[in-house]
Amino acid sequence: MRISITIAYLLLFNGSILAQSNAHKLSAKYIIDPAYNAATQSPRVNLAKGAPWLYGYSEFECWRLQVMINETKEAKLLVNYPGEHHKPYTKASFKIIDKHGIKVNRIAFLSNADVRVIANGETIYTSAAKQGEHIVSLDKSPPIKSLEIALSTTEEPPCLLIPDGELSTNSKSWQWRTDYQPWQQPARFPQVAGGVYPHMDKPKAVEVSPVSSKDNLYDFGRELFAYVQITSDSKPEITPGESVTEALDTLNKVVEQTTEVISVSPGKWRSKVPLALRYVYVKNQQPVQVSTSALFYPAQYEGAFACSDTLLNRVWMNSAYTLRLCRNDFLIDGVKRDRLPWAGDLAMSLRANAFTFADREPVRRSLVALNRAGIAKKDINGILDYDMWWIISQNEYQRYYGDMAHLKREWPRIKETLNIINSKCDSLGFIDPKKAQWLFIDWVNFNKNSALQILWWWAQSSAVQLAERMNDQQAADTWKKRATLLYDKLHAKVWNKAKGAWMDDQYAPKDISIHANILAVVSGLAKADQYQAIKQVLNSDHLQGVGTPYMGGFESIALGILGDNSGVIKYVKDNWGEMLAHTGTTTFWEGYDPSETGAKVYSFYGRPYAKSLCHAWSSGPAAFLPAVLLGVSPGADGWKVFKVNPKLSGLEWVSAAIPTPHGLITVDIKNNQMTLKVPAGTSADWKGKLIKGPQVFEAAID
Repeated sequence: MRISITIAYLLLFNGSILAQSNAHKLSAKYIIDPAYNAATQSPRVNLAKGAPWLYGYSEFECWRLQVMINETKEAKLLVNYPGEHHKPYTKASFKIIDKHGIKVNRIAFLSNADVRVIANGETIYTSAAKQGEHIVSLDKSPPIKSLEIALSTTEEPPCLLIPDGELSTNSKSWQWRTDYQPWQQPARFPQVAGGVYPHMDKPKAVEVSPVSSKDNLYDFGRELFAYVQITSDSKPEITPGESVTEALDTLNKVVEQTTEVISVSPGKWRSKVPLALRYVYVKNQQPVQVSTSALFYPAQYEGAFACSDTLLNRVWMNSAYTLRLCRNDFLIDGVKRDRLPWAGDLAMSLRANAFTFADREPVRRSLVALNRAGIAKKDINGILDYDMWWIISQNEYQRYYGDMAHLKREWPRIKETLNIINSKCDSLGFIDPKKAQWLFIDWVNFNKNSALQILWWWAQSSAVQLAERMNDQQAADTWKKRATLLYDKLHAKVWNKAKGAWMDDQYAPKDISIHANILAVVSGLAKADQYQAIKQVLNSDHLQGVGTPYMGGFESIALGILGDNSGVIKYVKDNWGEMLAHTGTTTFWEGYDPSETGAKVYSFYGRPYAKSLCHAWSSGPAAFLPAVLLGVSPGADGWKVFKVNPKLSGLEWVSAAIPTPHGLITVDIKNNQMTLKVPAGTSADWKGKLIKGPQVFEAAID
């Protein structure tokens, strides 16, 4: 499928890509995604109808993570991915029991494993792994009261599909276990068209041609994650780049991703692995043709945002596209470096995903895979504060997506994680940072101790809410008590009333910590009577600023909570807007310092092009622009109740579509008049009054 941005605009309005809302129509001119679609998932979802495949719980996700880790090695990425990562079991059994007995003449099933079938306690069939159906004759067998299918592979997670009949894997009676595990509910994944095992499915490709070329430098018009394809009589040499500077630096001795090219047919060449790029320089004396096969995880732009400020519109759309490139099996950090999920990054990107694509599956998979191995040996991603972000994100996931089935499966692991973190606390309930393998918080060098403690309080508060959802009163009481004690100690030891600020350390406070102030507001630790003083702190020019757009996103959210929407708009323009001012920028960067100029803007980790120019943790404006300006947030899990409190801060008009599991919330404001669409199954909290959907509600705003 070859599609240009111009064509995408035309399709949007001729009906092939239907606009869902006024906000979609108004934002159409800012589209940069060659696979943009507001009406359905694009590329098309390659699923087949029928019974699901069965896997062990978390086995699919952990296999996909292992595949991605191996792919980073094949791409020769200069990454370190610390932490403990569960490797899927290669032996597993699936079992179904019916006390009355099921009489069937045959069983036809598919699997990727060596097979042993045990009916009523006796082995009736064995086979080596094969692609086609296994068919077991049961003509002379008694009714089946117990059927177990034992599977064994060499590496992959064993999986099972029985397409039809009374023993179909549609049945909720199927159970799964592996060695030393109790029988439990398996995970279910839909069939993939073409008979591909779900865990072996691949991202879909969209053919994207260059928008221009000059002197062997090809510009594809926007950042892509793609295979580079070249037609040439001789083997070409390529230099991909997220920037022109990177693509033209053919002598760079430290490359961030392999540039190896392989032959796919006579005169046809392709990059060995998909690459992060906007530009490609081709070193070849002969004329060549260059294109890309860009990889996209299916997504639908359910959310949209537009307003009277053109720059904010560009920031929103480019934030959404940044996240789009970083969405696959998981929400990953960046497409050039790492290409892997991180728990801290997830805390921001899950919000951006909620306001744009609203597909909860990449979020769920990330939460499952990141802590499947537990933290007894190593912190999540090797980072102490990421243990806390994982718990916080479990709570945020419920707020934005509403998935109790997930929480029920994860709850034992959440409690275990909380208890291990608690074992690292001193007698006052503060975490001892000396027990951290790595304390991150942000890419800046400062005392991070109080910021860590505030995150710990936020995690405990999240634990209380999670426990209450689970009706686990004992856990709720335990963590409520601990959170209350920590709340009091933080206010006594970290809040400085004279300075009107949160300080950098609970034992030896020396300096005001911008991160402590941000996190205190966003977590709910700060009191309303502290807001005015904290707002002055965050607007001060005398403090060391945050080190990344990731933490800058949380600062923007904090400014919104503090009522400084004008400050949010200024912050966005001064950071995300300035990134867009750099030639070629279509996605947002891992780090941004306005004082850096020239080639230095692309350097990181002591390497000239190590900075990721497409990083999911920088996609925050996709969430907080509509959330802050319209005051829209979930008031109950899955948006069953949502709050609306617009404050446009000088903007003439704002239009937004916010996706929920129940349908689109749309908000259109012009001339201080609001039109609000409340979907069925939800209620809008407007000035303390619940507006029950489905209905269109109109009101004047203050």
